[in-house]
Amino acid sequence: MVSGIDFPPSQSPPGGLQPDNVPQFVVFGFDDQISPSAFRWVYKKFSSKTNPAGTGQEATHDGTQATASFYTTTEYGTQYHLEAYNEGHEIGNHTHTHPEGGSSSVASWESQINTCNSNLMNAGIPKSAIAGFRCPFLLYNNNGFKAMQNTGIVYDCSIEEGYEEDQDGTNLFWPYTLDHGSPGNEILFILLGENELLTSYPGLWEMPAYYVIIPQEYRAQVKQYNPFFNEENGKWTGFDYNCFDMAKMTGDQFATTLIHNLDLHYNGNRAPFHFGCHSDYYSDSEKQNALVKVIDYALSKPDVRIVSQIKVLEWMLNPVGLDGTEVKHTSAVNSSPLNVKALTTHDLYLTIPEHGTYNISLYRVDGKKIVARSRQFTKAGDAVIHFNNGKGIPGMVYFVKVTGKNYSMQKKMVVF
Repeated sequence: MVSGIDFPPSQSPPGGLQPDNVPQFVVFGFDDQISPSAFRWVYKKFSSKTNPAGTGQEATHDGTQATASFYTTTEYGTQYHLEAYNEGHEIGNHTHTHPEGGSSSVASWESQINTCNSNLMNAGIPKSAIAGFRCPFLLYNNNGFKAMQNTGIVYDCSIEEGYEEDQDGTNLFWPYTLDHGSPGNEILFILLGENELLTSYPGLWEMPAYYVIIPQEYRAQVKQYNPFFNEENGKWTGFDYNCFDMAKMTGDQFATTLIHNLDLHYNGNRAPFHFGCHSDYYSDSEKQNALVKVIDYALSKPDVRIVSQIKVLEWMLNPVGLDGTEVKHTSAVNSSPLNVKALTTHDLYLTIPEHGTYNISLYRVDGKKIVARSRQFTKAGDAVIHFNNGKGIPGMVYFVKVTGKNYSMQKKMVVF
């Protein structure tokens, strides 16, 4: 499914499709599944909902049943999992015992993944259907990603994405492969020291755990309970635990927050709106009502499709527009990738995959943008950007970000 694919991070929909011609995918990824009754209520609720009719295209999930993804910790049991799978929902891997894996070995990660897979298979889930993995507590290391590749995992959904200064909910990265690392991992490692700085994992997909932006009217409340919260940008981990337990949100506040962020995605580049959940919360009627309110609002929009994570990935590999436009990826798309080769005090050296306009930004490690250029290139190949700013940039660590022509990459560089 992923062999040979190198899909760089991009803020544009795949295949050159325009945002208003792609489905706004909405993905609810539920962790743990401790309470069988709460788990069953959740997937039955999604099963009872239908995506907008569109033009009846199968490729864009027009008029299909809404589906969700369930990343399961199997020491809690596997009751109802086969039933949920048979109703069209995705069953993923969330380890067997839910360990804090930030310092775990490859062997330990592999044991957790394989035991979880075996238990799900014993419950009737085909091994070929267990494609996705989420690290408990979103704590990961390079050993975990090596284990994912060794055990046949197709995609991870543990890396938070969008904390760059210039990302505002309308221009997030679409899912990408980890051939060149992860922008989300890099920015959080440098700014906060979170997890390890990841290396390359060719062909392994990252379906990001996007942040949400807290509406202005709730930011003081979030700050009250979380002194580290940045009230200026409002960015917050996109999980129900962080909303309900850490930010003390009511059901109405939770629903308003999710609806606000769905609108940002929908009116922007339509990167999938992926929100992390825990099925156990939804044994509570207030939280059930809040979740249903969000689902119903999403489905009121004609271009929204509530689908499992794996269906987003399948669409990205063979994207089709809402109007039926088909785009086929070829090896030529990725044969000459955008590449940042070197950074000096005065110059940036890069390779442009095709002619067109590219935006070049340079950030300090604290996230402050110090260089912004928009440059028209008349041909593909090697190029140089001259800063022409007197003494040049000082020696330190920087993030270089280049976007354009449906390509995007971010790279950490050091100027000595």
